Amino acid sequence: EGQLRPLAYVLLAVVRTLVGPNQALLWHLWLLAWHVGNAVLVMALIRRLGGSDSGAVLGGLLVVVHPVGAQLVNHIGLFYHLIGLTAFLGSLYAYLRGDPPRRRSLAFVLSLALFAVGLFVSKLLFTLPALLLLFELLYRREGWWPTAARIGPFVLLAGPVAPHSIVPAPHPLHYTYTDFRARCALFRPPSAVGDLE
Repeated sequence: EGQLRPLAYVLLAVVRTLVGPNQALLWHLWLLAWHVGNAVLVMALIRRLGGSDSGAVLGGLLVVVHPVGAQLVNHIGLFYHLIGLTAFLGSLYAYLRGDPPRRRSLAFVLSLALFAVGLFVSKLLFTLPALLLLFELLYRREGWWPTAARIGPFVLLAGPVAPHSIVPAPHPLHYTYTDFRARCALFRPPSAVGDLE
């Protein structure tokens, strides 16, 4: 599995300079802020796609209470998924905000910028061009050339990054083997008694 997430690790390092490793509450609040931000973006997307206010609130609440989201908020090792989802939803919202579509609009440029940043945070962003293509073909239905002109920049940005995100193994500087005790349970059959040392 590729591990190209430099911007996620830079952000983590910056936050780590401000928050100590033993301050679990602050780390949890940091993850919770990203999660709530994602819920707000889902609400904005639902409203942008023509949903009602109550439907948008319900969608946002579902994001907040869904077990997958709760898993991400409670595990610092999965922080890049929350940040990547923020970039994904933000890019999608900015793209839809640029309706009627103009490639040089501020919303389109913001969408491309969030997409480019997200490519260096999470592999989730590689699915965005396919989603945008489906949106263009099923909703806007303006033909292949205008669609290609709008989706093309996303594909061109993702192309050079894709091999580095999908192919390489974890970098040796970021990966270490765990040292286990000599009689660790991982090296022998399970016991009903367990280690009592």
